[in-house]
Amino acid sequence: AADPQIAAFTDDGSDPAVAGGLYTYQIRVDNNALDAAINTRLRVTVPAGASFVSAAPASQNCAPISATVVECALGTLGASGADARTVSMTWRAIFPGLTSIASSAEVLADNDDNPNNNRETEDTTVNPGGNLSLGMTGAPGSASTGSTVTYTLTAANAGPNAVTTMVVTNNL
Repeated sequence: AADPQIAAFTDDGSDPAVAGGLYTYQIRVDNNALDAAINTRLRVTVPAGASFVSAAPASQNCAPISATVVECALGTLGASGADARTVSMTWRAIFPGLTSIASSAEVLADNDDNPNNNRETEDTTVNPGGNLSLGMTGAPGSASTGSTVTYTLTAANAGPNAVTTMVVTNNL
């Protein structure tokens, strides 16, 4: 019998995240039993409003199985804590803040005899945020000495939240 467990489920310092921005979880899976854990899988579930971006290392075989669930096929997890695995997963907070993302990590194995330590949760705060951009054009394209050139600055916000105070500075 094996005893795989979620040994740690934490953010990498990206809490709080900004709406529209990225946040990353570090998940460490371990096996405390004397037998190897067979067909070990790590499953991370996030609520709607977050989207999977990436997982590392690639050797942990992580892939989305739905819009809100990513599963990693860890294979055989060695015995007695000698084969701990750490997976880093990056997500995007695609909904407006201020809110909290309640995520869960679960480890499964074919021969697990202690399911009581297989699940952990992590909450990530999402603060309001915008996605600002600035464009600049000048006209005419070329000018002689002493003539007038007009620059147009165009600011935009792709959201997800409105920006109430923005300052544009253009040093010539």
